[in-house]
Amino acid sequence: MKHSIHLIVDQNSRSFFTHIPALLNPIQSQFTFVIGAKVNISLHSDAGLDSADAFSDCFRQKAALAMLNEDLLVMFTQESLMAEGGRLKNLFIAGSSLNESPPRVAVISTRFIQSGIIKPDLHYLGQRHALYHLLLCVMLGSFLDLGPHKDNGCILDFNNYTPGIQQKIDTGYSFCSQCNHNVQVHKYGASISAICAELKSRGHLDVAGVAHQAAMDFSALKLSTANSRDEAFESLCAQLYARADGASTVEHLEPPDRGVDILVTRDGRAFAVQCKYFVDAFGSAQLA
Repeated sequence: MKHSIHLIVDQNSRSFFTHIPALLNPIQSQFTFVIGAKVNISLHSDAGLDSADAFSDCFRQKAALAMLNEDLLVMFTQESLMAEGGRLKNLFIAGSSLNESPPRVAVISTRFIQSGIIKPDLHYLGQRHALYHLLLCVMLGSFLDLGPHKDNGCILDFNNYTPGIQQKIDTGYSFCSQCNHNVQVHKYGASISAICAELKSRGHLDVAGVAHQAAMDFSALKLSTANSRDEAFESLCAQLYARADGASTVEHLEPPDRGVDILVTRDGRAFAVQCKYFVDAFGSAQLA
């Protein structure tokens, strides 16, 4: 039986998960990833969202989508996640297994992305892999009944303090010996292992499905419609953005472009891209 994993993304998570179905569906046989959006998105609240209320909301969404109990629905929210019954707040995730009620629903709070606890980087790899790690934790709890444990360098470390999310990223897609055994002997273990390997090796790609190729010889770069290698490089970059975001969102500007070679529109916001083509060297003089 193949299980559907329906991801209801929010503003913080959408760009990181757009290509997950194309990346993960072909490489394993147990799960089908689907990206969706909540019909009635609640406004951001500083007061937070209690996990019990979130579970009820998820179950209603799951019923509206005619999903089976055996399938998993994961909702991402910008609100702080709490468990008032246990006096817990600022949770990263909360989820249930098939044997719990409601069955196989989960909530992942993306509030940490705005909190500045992830090491900053230009490509948002920290935020990306933090979300992928949390999704894997939800899947391990939902399908393999594996829960968090004391911190020992495993993806299922409890990490019960806010900076722990960075520790989880640094751990990588790795299991301790006991969790690794539990995964390997489980009927879903092969698919989980394949997902971990794919996210580790290619989870950074903005364009899913692009296989690793031998290094391109940029000194020989040439496109039939380009008048120069500089223009060919800009055109190549524009095509890659078009594959990632859709052709209608990308505009390759003609000279004079005032330093903006490509304009990308994403989620109602415009991003200016300046391309630099220097085959032999790239120094401080080329940063202007």
